[in-house]
Amino acid sequence: MQYRILAFFRSGCNPNANSLVKKALRFFPTAAWIGCLPMVSIQPVQAWTAPASIDRAETALKQMQSGELNLAAVTLRQALDADPGESLLHNLAAALLLITGDPAGSMSEWQVSLNDLPDDGLARYGAGLCHLVRGDCNRALDQIQLSAQYNGDRAYCLLAQRYLEFISGATRAGTGMSLPDSFAAPVHAFNGLAFQVGGNQPKALEEMRAALAALPGDSYSEPAGLVMMFDKGRAFRYGSNPLPAGNGLAVSRALREKPFSGVVTLSAGDIGSSASFVMFKIDTGWSTVSNQPPFKLVWDTSKVSNGMHLLEIVVLDRQGQEINRAKREIRTANSNAPAKITPEALRAEKVRAALWPMMMLRPSRAVLCFAAAEAANSTGDKALATGLLERAAAIDPGYRDSITRLAALEGTAQEGSIWRGGNDEKLIALTFDDGPKPGSTEQLLSILTTERVPATFFVIGRHASAYPDLIRKIDSVGMEIENHTYTHPNLTLLPVSSVEQELLRTTAAVRAATGHRTKYYRPPGGNFNSEINRIAAQCGQAPCLWTLDGEALENGSPQRLVEYVVQKASPGAIVLLHNGRLTTIEALPKIIDGLRRRGFSFVTVEQLMARKNVARAKPVEAAIPGGQ
Repeated sequence: MQYRILAFFRSGCNPNANSLVKKALRFFPTAAWIGCLPMVSIQPVQAWTAPASIDRAETALKQMQSGELNLAAVTLRQALDADPGESLLHNLAAALLLITGDPAGSMSEWQVSLNDLPDDGLARYGAGLCHLVRGDCNRALDQIQLSAQYNGDRAYCLLAQRYLEFISGATRAGTGMSLPDSFAAPVHAFNGLAFQVGGNQPKALEEMRAALAALPGDSYSEPAGLVMMFDKGRAFRYGSNPLPAGNGLAVSRALREKPFSGVVTLSAGDIGSSASFVMFKIDTGWSTVSNQPPFKLVWDTSKVSNGMHLLEIVVLDRQGQEINRAKREIRTANSNAPAKITPEALRAEKVRAALWPMMMLRPSRAVLCFAAAEAANSTGDKALATGLLERAAAIDPGYRDSITRLAALEGTAQEGSIWRGGNDEKLIALTFDDGPKPGSTEQLLSILTTERVPATFFVIGRHASAYPDLIRKIDSVGMEIENHTYTHPNLTLLPVSSVEQELLRTTAAVRAATGHRTKYYRPPGGNFNSEINRIAAQCGQAPCLWTLDGEALENGSPQRLVEYVVQKASPGAIVLLHNGRLTTIEALPKIIDGLRRRGFSFVTVEQLMARKNVARAKPVEAAIPGGQ
């Protein structure tokens, strides 16, 4: 129809054109706007594409899902600087701030979304969690109920409500919930704690172990996101590290324009006296035409989907010749707006949907392990109770009195550093740091078992957790397994709780694979001090260093490494080598042969120290003066 109007304009038949314009106004859908938009710079007509903010939102989401939270913060800061009015970006920023322990910043970001869309169920849920983290249970409940009312995910809302009731004193509030399989961990946790309160310890133990098995992530860390502590005084802890200060989120940004809502009026602005006809186009279709100054469009924005729309204005003269053409992107935000079924809208909705599981309330592993340890102890399973308590302390050394209880069960260790064994026997201990490492560890074991040489492997805990079968293989062939920390850090740079975690997580990982704990720890890089040794002793780990360090030669000639170890060896020596060095694997058979030729016998560190202690305990015969 617009082409027939243009034809009449070109022919000068204005009455007919006016008639067709009136018909067009009935034919084309009208819309609603607020305020007045001036003309913008003229651009060639081109198809409207997805805003760059959707691309950035997807990038930030992937970074959050992969645990690159600091990088996600950078992506979102740049995206918000470029498009400060996009609620999807504010939703992402709010979720990121919430799971990294900034409820105040998170609330400010949720509020930006709620100012535009009060019925945003995701933002209502997020705001409710912020209130819950801050201890305001009444406002938390109001927001979570509104979320469910505004099409928020009912499963997440129900879980949050039940947790609210639990920490408010209703300890059986979470039982009997019918939720999807992805909620197995919290469902089992609520059931287990209820059974424990009810005195059914075997069932409590069963449920809590099921909850532990269902939790995602590293078995010796809290799950990512918001972690339920089941304690009103400390409702949550955060499974993710805080973002750096000055991350650029939750800061006031000047919006380029406020989103339009309701019925608004749109003007073509000052288009000059030669203009006779103005056509307004929204997205892909003409919305209306006007041939009467002041050339305005009345638009009901609630009839279109929320988000970005492309406005195009075409100005023509009396002959229908185009004078001017301009376009700009505009944003609408209305409650109960129709959904937009476009590729861009579907992409945005997928991002929003992915934020729900990121904000799931998951039970604390430390709480579950501690409670399960109590249940196991009450059923008489002391070994299981010890392992669970050790795991609780490894996850959160500060949780209740887990460290003290563990020390009472397992005992403490000596604080003095071990550098060698006794010098009265030609015994030597070969030790291998940094494993287990698939491909390398098997080769070392093959050589050691063929030569019937016992050795000690100081393993890194995260490797032990990743390769439990390899840990079991080391143990099954008679090798000793000891502690080289969980992530191989410089222990002197860590706070007390982190040192405890580094040691206890490795001990727990080894116990999980083999059934027994480690007794000695070796500080990475030899970085330790008396305070580190004191902390380790409380965790039952004695410091074991070395007499000979072969590391400087392990990346060079195998023969030089052989000569160094064989020639420098002395009775009671502890030899430091590494798991994963090709030179070490090639040199090991000759090291063993050379030491045997010198009369040395091989023992583990534990065997070396046991022989040293036996020697110390032997009584010394008194010398008889004069040979009498």
